[in-house]
Amino acid sequence: MSRALSLLLTTPPDPAEVSSLEAWRARHEAAVAGLEDPADRALAAGFAADRVAYAFAGGYSAALDRLTRGKLQGARAGRATSLCITEEGGGHPNAVKTALAEHADGRRTLTGKKQWATGAPLADVLLIAASTGLDAQGRNRLALVAIDARAPGVKLEKMPDPPFAPELPHARIELDAVAVTSADVLPGDGYEVYVKPFRTIEDAHVFLALLGHLVRCARLYAGPRDFTERALASALALHAVAAMDPSAPETHLALAGALDLGRALVAQSDAALASAPPGVRARWERDRALTMVAERARSAQGARVGAARPRRRAACELRNFATPERAARGTARERSGLKSWNCETRACLWHHARAAAEKRRAEGEIVTMRGTALVALLLGSALLFGAGCKEESSGAAPAAADGTGVAECDQYMKELDACFAANPAAKTAMEATQKQMREAWKASAQTAEGKAMLKTQCAEHIKLLGQNPMCAKK
Repeated sequence: MSRALSLLLTTPPDPAEVSSLEAWRARHEAAVAGLEDPADRALAAGFAADRVAYAFAGGYSAALDRLTRGKLQGARAGRATSLCITEEGGGHPNAVKTALAEHADGRRTLTGKKQWATGAPLADVLLIAASTGLDAQGRNRLALVAIDARAPGVKLEKMPDPPFAPELPHARIELDAVAVTSADVLPGDGYEVYVKPFRTIEDAHVFLALLGHLVRCARLYAGPRDFTERALASALALHAVAAMDPSAPETHLALAGALDLGRALVAQSDAALASAPPGVRARWERDRALTMVAERARSAQGARVGAARPRRRAACELRNFATPERAARGTARERSGLKSWNCETRACLWHHARAAAEKRRAEGEIVTMRGTALVALLLGSALLFGAGCKEESSGAAPAAADGTGVAECDQYMKELDACFAANPAAKTAMEATQKQMREAWKASAQTAEGKAMLKTQCAEHIKLLGQNPMCAKK
């Protein structure tokens, strides 16, 4: 993460417009070269993009990297990829009619149609969600199959441009008995391992790329410094979320909080582009609607969750998860006693996670992952401050290994540890950032001016931490 932050802060933004999709692809590959973490790649791709469409494409590419890392075979790993789920009936698993068939002679073939496949006209590899039949409950069983985009039997047709980010192409795909080997089928259940978590992974990485793009705009067009600082701090929060388990309820809550912070910046983005050319501003106004698409879908999903809550309560009681306290103790031991750790069981944990949060809220103990995102924002601001002072440091003796050299900053770190004590998952997600922050502060504290600035900054952060409901002392 420190390398990606340094890139955003120190690399001169390229003012040249990208003339074509091929030119964007070359710039993208150069921007992410040497970066291993998909979240870092998303930030770098967004910073290199001259428009929202290419930032989205870079974030989407990073999300697919995160989804399939270690699972794509051989030369397919690292190549331009498109995830193909949606069909004529929509993107729901039961709407998938594309079939992965096994023949009597041992051959496997893919047959079916996809549409709205993002980036498919540029892709080298297509990841096809295909049905392998129905399970005992009559539900569609899915597999994810990797095929070459130009393999025999594959026909791609570019779809009409959407109203926003039209530079990012989509395609209809026809699959006519495309030959498939066992190595082409990715390991694990196609829905649980790939289709279901991708929405969370995509939201985090695409918005990281968008924040990288906003930093580029603010730097290129002399936007306010505080806008850049808040964009980078929001990116730090999202970066932490991107490393979490995409299927865990706490990740979804943390993501909602982090996206709220990011969307607030999008709403205030006029300042970052105030001196941009008219064409650039017009393109931004057209395309920033893309940032709200996921929010509308997420809100609709939330409405469905709310409507299903009575049914889920009954299911939970039947599965002996009758209280939030018992759900909180849903350890591997309890789960191993269930014959079917399926969607209904997950619904129980979702129900009780929400019930427990509502109970704490009623008691004035609001301890949500949204608070974690706000703490991450504080961490980001503090880290950026340390990075900004770092270049002024001298060769003075470094601070002790367990301290920063500034009493107020040591106190802040102590209170931060106490804040995270009740939330091990959040503590784990933020450990790397805290380490980076300590190192940056140690370097900054080697000058009298840096130490004085850190003293003031850390004192302010202690006050802000005390106002956070997640960290306030009882």
